[in-house]
Amino acid sequence: MPPTPAAVAAYEAALPTDPNVARKAMFGSPCAFVNRQMFFGTFEDVVVARIGAGRAAEVVASGAAALFTP
Repeated sequence: MPPTPAAVAAYEAALPTDPNVARKAMFGSPCAFVNRQMFFGTFEDVVVARIGAGRAAEVVASGAAALFTP
């Protein structure tokens, strides 16, 4: 399923303008990479970000986000 327009809009609004960020598609969904490592993208109706296990636990515990499970 392709990403929703709302997910793409949120992705575009939050995407850093750093010249080291490479914009690509992964499985038809927009994603962002630095040094060939994906760190930000979309999946169906959500925006996903790689933030590390320790930070992820904090963010999930706060209720601000959920772990990504496709």
